[in-house]
Amino acid sequence: MSTLEITRDLALSITASLPIGVCLAAYNGEIVYANPKAEDIFGFDIGELSGHLIEDLIPGTHRKSHRLLRENYTLSPTNIAMSGGRVLSGLKKNGVEVCLQIGLTPLSDKYILISLIESTNEIIKPSSSNDPLTGLPNRKLFDEHAERLRKLAIRNKKRISIAFIDLDNFKSVNDQFGHQIGDVLICKISRLLKSNVRESDILARVGGDEFIICLYDMKNPGI
Repeated sequence: MSTLEITRDLALSITASLPIGVCLAAYNGEIVYANPKAEDIFGFDIGELSGHLIEDLIPGTHRKSHRLLRENYTLSPTNIAMSGGRVLSGLKKNGVEVCLQIGLTPLSDKYILISLIESTNEIIKPSSSNDPLTGLPNRKLFDEHAERLRKLAIRNKKRISIAFIDLDNFKSVNDQFGHQIGDVLICKISRLLKSNVRESDILARVGGDEFIICLYDMKNPGI
């Protein structure tokens, strides 16, 4: 079997042919590379996006909250698959807003690979079963997964447990510091919860400050 050498030119050729947008951004938000599809999505000419900040592609009313979310994400960057449902409003060069679904992949301690599609993309459609802020399953998707897990538990004679999490005094955070800070806090809590559940468990956001976890094969459900 022959081995294909992936050169820089070949890698750029591959990304240029992708049907989804791809951007490489530094942790400070500066775009260092964008493939033709990404530039087409935002209405820029080839090479024009390099040097712009990610926040330049966000509507003005959302830029501050997005910057806070980005800075918080870079403190503990993790893979966020496009299928995770992270949806953002984007801003084209001509000022027209567009709905985007994004995925994030940390490439090093300096750069993040951003994949993105428009909601009208016919090749990959954004998921409507995920919470757009955190990417977690919403109530509908949780119910579907939990029902399958329940049937599996019955078949395998295992226990499942349901844990409800309601954040105390979260409204006061929004009232005192604004919804932008509240969104950052919700994202941070969702990542904390996700890092502490197993692959066999289901975590969902079912309300503004409400989460639910379905735990499979609990040895001691009283804990």
